[in-house]
Amino acid sequence: MRCFSKYDICSTESSAGNLNGAAADGSYRRRCVKRRRGFTLVEMMLVIALAATLMAMLASSLLQARNAARRAKAESELREMVNAFIQYFNTYGEWPPNAPADETDVSEEFLQPLLDPNDGANPLGVVFLNKTFTEIERARSRNKYGKEYYLDPWMVPYKMSFSTAETSGEGSANKIKHTTSIWFPNNSRRW
Repeated sequence: MRCFSKYDICSTESSAGNLNGAAADGSYRRRCVKRRRGFTLVEMMLVIALAATLMAMLASSLLQARNAARRAKAESELREMVNAFIQYFNTYGEWPPNAPADETDVSEEFLQPLLDPNDGANPLGVVFLNKTFTEIERARSRNKYGKEYYLDPWMVPYKMSFSTAETSGEGSANKIKHTTSIWFPNNSRRW
């Protein structure tokens, strides 16, 4: 038997069964064993385990980055709303007419005096909040809650409450402080 490939392993065996030894009659037999090309099962399992570990690390990092981006967006939107209400108060000396003292969800109807310069509660026509409700946002809110709410990045309405009680500020009798709270319910959500 003849070995043709460089990947074959050949050994000489005598008819008596001795390796590399001659039989009594002097005849030899060559035995070729083909070497297999490719990966073993252990090597494949190792590669799969390594790939799974890397993918888990990547997925975790992506979820953390996504959550951080959502939180940053929510905080930015909260700052915009608080500033808009403060500007409204500074301009007109009062909160918007439908400002609740209790906790309420922030709806488009509630933000209308801040958004629309033609609103009756905004006689000077000032745009305090530059937010446009897209049809997609309206549809999502209507489908989920039955009303058009201003949703946070987790698709939950922002919450708001006003304190209409006036308290004098520190250091001067001319300063009056009001409390306005706007928050997003998912601020403690962890991924």
